[in-house]
Amino acid sequence: MALYTLEGSGNGNGAGSYLAAFERKEGSQLQLAGTTLVSGFGVAAQKVGLKEGTVHVTLLVPGPDDPACCPSTEEESLYVFHGGKWLQVQPSS
Repeated sequence: MALYTLEGSGNGNGAGSYLAAFERKEGSQLQLAGTTLVSGFGVAAQKVGLKEGTVHVTLLVPGPDDPACCPSTEEESLYVFHGGKWLQVQPSS
């Protein structure tokens, strides 16, 4: 698993952060298994961690008085990689 950011996509100054999953194929080579967008305009991915098979992504999202450029409120998004796809899941209570 990796979290990466692409900046300047579409010839602009925007950025998007993605989760990538890799799987090991024949021998020791890793191959990309799937990606998903986890943040974009007005949202910033801060850190990523793995806990009991679930990926926890800490995001900064706009607070009530934040300008679009500068999110300040932390929020956690949860993802699992299943059946070759990333799925966003709800936290268990």
